[in-house]
Amino acid sequence: MKYPLFKFLSRLLIASALFAPSAHAAPQNYAEALQKSQFFFDANLSGPKPADSLVEWRGPSDLADGSDLGRNLTGGWYDAGDYWKSNLTMSYAAYMMAWSAVDAPNAYTGTRKTILMRQLRSMATYLQSCVIDANPSQPTNFSSYNVVIDIGGAHPGSPQPNTHAYWGPSEIGAALGIKRPSYYVNTTVRGSDVPSAMSAALAMIAHVLVLDNDLATANSLLTTAEKLATFAETYPVPYKKQDANGNWSIDDPLAQRAIRATDSAIVTTAYRGKTYGVLMTALATVARTQQAMGKPTASSWIARADAIRESVAMQNESNRGWWIDIGWGGWYPLGAFQMAKLTGLAKWHLDLQNHISGFSFPGGEGDWKVSPGGLSFRKDLGGAFLL
Repeated sequence: MKYPLFKFLSRLLIASALFAPSAHAAPQNYAEALQKSQFFFDANLSGPKPADSLVEWRGPSDLADGSDLGRNLTGGWYDAGDYWKSNLTMSYAAYMMAWSAVDAPNAYTGTRKTILMRQLRSMATYLQSCVIDANPSQPTNFSSYNVVIDIGGAHPGSPQPNTHAYWGPSEIGAALGIKRPSYYVNTTVRGSDVPSAMSAALAMIAHVLVLDNDLATANSLLTTAEKLATFAETYPVPYKKQDANGNWSIDDPLAQRAIRATDSAIVTTAYRGKTYGVLMTALATVARTQQAMGKPTASSWIARADAIRESVAMQNESNRGWWIDIGWGGWYPLGAFQMAKLTGLAKWHLDLQNHISGFSFPGGEGDWKVSPGGLSFRKDLGGAFLL
């Protein structure tokens, strides 16, 4: 598995943004970490090369993405040192980047902000392009509604040679015959995890644009985010199913399916997320952006997020995820933070306290460890999953 670097940098970016204003007083140079994080995301950029790219040696790449759907799906970020585009991991990274700009805006000034806004706008354009909606003005009409979740494929059965096994330059992948099919979900072949993640990312980017006084683009992104979240809420696919003893312990393959555009085959994809934690986060993030825009609908979205928390399905999935590493597969603590900020209710604070308490006992419950710089983490595989 090659996720750790991607997770590490998205984590490092938000940490850097939160601490950059006082970097001179800390033994770690968070300002430099933020600079290198932005460089990292430019290095992983797919599609046309922007004029102000931070990476001189990169060129345009994979300019035919989406052609199997008759759509321009260039752009986005590559996943983890190879050239698969996973909208789940990508959305998580974009969410963390945008959230850092919402809650620590003073970290982004001058060139830092210019690069931030270009990266976030580029990501928003890509994610919006992945939503194929025949009825965009109808927020609950999902007829001919398809959501692209992956490009390239990283699972057994992917067309060979595939993007997850190719480690050469992305600029020459097409010439070498690397296959890049699009994979999508809809009301028939359902998948609610990635649409929820895309919703959360678009809503948080919209919040950044509200703060940047670009209300027209913010409204467009928020509309797309709202429909994605409603789709996921209307057509959920539980990540777990019951075993013979009635325990919700078995990964359900129905939650990992998608349609491959090149031949319309229904395939089992890899690296999918839990259903309800990311859905709750999407609903909460939409509500927070609605509130920032002064929309009266925020209260109803808060209620919808709260209903997910209280649902049996949420508890079956992960008991509200207090023990889960924050990352592309563990969104619940992110949504709990947004709900605590929105409502001030003690139960959301308690969820966060339960999550954070795991950091207090290195070597104990959960086998938490602490890096020399003071970073708590649980897994050696990608040792910065958690802040």
